Amino acid sequence: MNIAKQIVTGVERLPAFPRVAQRVLELTSGGAEVELDELADVIQCDSALTANLLRLCNSAWYGFRTQIHSVREAVARLGIDTVRDMVIMEASASYLSGSYSGYALQRGYLWQHSLCTALMSRILAHRLGLSHAGRLYTAALLHDIGKTVLNEHVREAWIEIFKLVDQRGCELVAAEREVLGTDHCEVGACIAERWGLPAAIVTAIAYHHRPEATPGDKGLIGLLYLSNILCLQVGIGVGAAGLACRERPELADELGLSRMDVHQAVAQLMIEYDRIECLLDPGVFFGWGKA
Repeated sequence: MNIAKQIVTGVERLPAFPRVAQRVLELTSGGAEVELDELADVIQCDSALTANLLRLCNSAWYGFRTQIHSVREAVARLGIDTVRDMVIMEASASYLSGSYSGYALQRGYLWQHSLCTALMSRILAHRLGLSHAGRLYTAALLHDIGKTVLNEHVREAWIEIFKLVDQRGCELVAAEREVLGTDHCEVGACIAERWGLPAAIVTAIAYHHRPEATPGDKGLIGLLYLSNILCLQVGIGVGAAGLACRERPELADELGLSRMDVHQAVAQLMIEYDRIECLLDPGVFFGWGKA
């Protein structure tokens, strides 16, 4: 079987994205008002998701003095946007928490990077007062999902890929494309499309290393690119990607962010990072992994 067919098979074998999480995205991405009870009823269809959501609500991350006992109460106290982000985070964790030796990512590193990129994207979006923070958060959380399928192929071709990165100074994603005929962005977009995620999220994943080339929302994908770069620069889940990731210093200006905005966003992320320590090993926190 050639590489292309193996990659397609890998995409097809990846477990489907949880239906309840898809439904939550559908309810909260259409621009229409969402009733609290309707959202709570959808989430409660999945007992495991409900239990994990309540565990998260009552964790040190939020630090409520009184416990939250129901999904309805969680939505009322935290708001629809926050609960949506929590649902997508819980649904994504199991896909991203392994070790990916092809990218020199130890167990949990891809998850840490993905989660922090999502948090950074939300911080930057709020600074700009953007209304599409939910789509951006989901795309940021899943931007590297293609690495989970491409990992073995990158590992087997690593010497050839690294030679291109080292000798030409090109980005890792460009070297992937030249050696394998595709890259983790394209594979990730295929996964997201197969999962039935909104088109804006599929496009953001596809172009998260090339925001200037996207046919979609350049502002959204530019913020995703910047969030990804900033997390790599502070050393969160670096792996092989940190070896060849091109900075675009003009991008922050184009997005309307000052240098001070960026510095303050990074500082805020590091504060958040300390607060989410309980989530950095989701297998332990959600109870489906080993301590």
